[in-house]
Amino acid sequence: MKKLIIFMISLSQTMAVLSQNTVYDALVKQTSKNSIYLNAIEQLDYKCFHSADFVKQIALLPSDQALLTFVDPSTFGAEETELWEFHLDSSKDPAQAIYADVYACKQNSDGTFSKTGEKKRQVTGGIGNQNISNRFYHIFRNSIITEPYVEGKRFYRTRANSFVCIEKKGSGMTVSAPLQANLGKPVASASTQTVSNGLVIMLNTPLQTTYNNVAKSLEKQEQFSEFFKVLKASGVLGLTSNDRTIAADALYGNLVIKSGSGSIQKCYPLLNSYHYTLYVPTNAAMQEAYSAGLPTVEELAAAEGDAEKTETITGILRDFVLYHIQEKALFVDKGAESGEYSSLVAKHFRRRLVSFSSTYGKPYKMKVDVDESSLTITDAQNNKIHVVTQTGLYNIMANEYWISRYNTNIDDESFVVIHAIDKPLLFSARQFSEDRTEGLKGDVNDDGKVDISDVVAVINQMAGQAFWKYADVNGDNQVDISDIVAIINIMASGN
Repeated sequence: MKKLIIFMISLSQTMAVLSQNTVYDALVKQTSKNSIYLNAIEQLDYKCFHSADFVKQIALLPSDQALLTFVDPSTFGAEETELWEFHLDSSKDPAQAIYADVYACKQNSDGTFSKTGEKKRQVTGGIGNQNISNRFYHIFRNSIITEPYVEGKRFYRTRANSFVCIEKKGSGMTVSAPLQANLGKPVASASTQTVSNGLVIMLNTPLQTTYNNVAKSLEKQEQFSEFFKVLKASGVLGLTSNDRTIAADALYGNLVIKSGSGSIQKCYPLLNSYHYTLYVPTNAAMQEAYSAGLPTVEELAAAEGDAEKTETITGILRDFVLYHIQEKALFVDKGAESGEYSSLVAKHFRRRLVSFSSTYGKPYKMKVDVDESSLTITDAQNNKIHVVTQTGLYNIMANEYWISRYNTNIDDESFVVIHAIDKPLLFSARQFSEDRTEGLKGDVNDDGKVDISDVVAVINQMAGQAFWKYADVNGDNQVDISDIVAIINIMASGN
């Protein structure tokens, strides 16, 4: 009994020690090297996250040295990119201790950045200053991975829904955020430490998301040039969103969905604060798409002046592009999840309600089989398509940023992994025809059946409360009581 009591006391002491060996404890022990980040998480009330034993994590912690070379992503694509040097004034109240010296910077030939000229301004006020807190919120979310390290697995999702690549190199590790991955310049760890709630990797170089959004990523790769032409012509790129944010890429803009027309047309982000996969047909694969009937950009240009034909061709190109974007980022990597995934094009896309507050049709899906060496897609037409696993053509990382018009802070960010594929993805045998409708006649609300809810949909359109593309069931170019009668007749006939 005495031995058991001694053992239990020893065990409780060991557990107490372990509970004091968290990510946060590792930070405190190295205060002289990471005082800025430590101050930021304490003032932002993130200490509890790093201290929680139940949250297994990989913490990619920037040292004070790393925070001297932070390139501000809100200035990616601006006339002048900025580099922030963060400092800590320990003589001030902790809430106001962090400040930053801001410099213009240039991109060097190797892709890295270096400051130019004299200091432009100094940003003070600590975490209480929204400009400082916004950037540390970005740093924190891109520094934390809420899953354990797995030997052989390379790509991990951060709390910002971006991804980093972690690889073992000798006794240490290297880490590549999207910028480092695109440059082929991984950051070597300054130190690594296993703690009770995960793994701490200390870094003396800041991990940076990339200035390459989807458009820039496609532009840089010759094998993507045909798809890029179609994407630009399809109307899914925009420089502004919601009249309150602007794309960090001032040349092409980010992916958007547009509503309305003419002077009242509005743009909304196609991607939200999440992660996605873009499958890009190579130039050879795009020739297959053209042979199958995909209109060319030249055909679209030739339709200028014919508004209806222009709208039809643009819609076909847009649907083609959107079916190549998948919700959820999938890498060719160990532990990647095979399964069924949704695209961003919905069934009967042209039959969606115009109003953004209304429910869209169900998305077309695709089946994906993936492991550490290959990725195969089975599209909605049961075609098998393969990712081209050649260096520079797969596992390409991109970030899209929307910047507030009012305070130049990051308003929203999303992540996209890009893979080349050897054939185009197809969701319908009729997707390239001018009449792409595949739904049931009378199925006005696009729910796969003809019933009383379609009658209600027509009534709502007659009352001006909604607009359905195919509410004109009897084809007489007007929506009225006769369309309700047509639906009732279809219901009665059972067809």
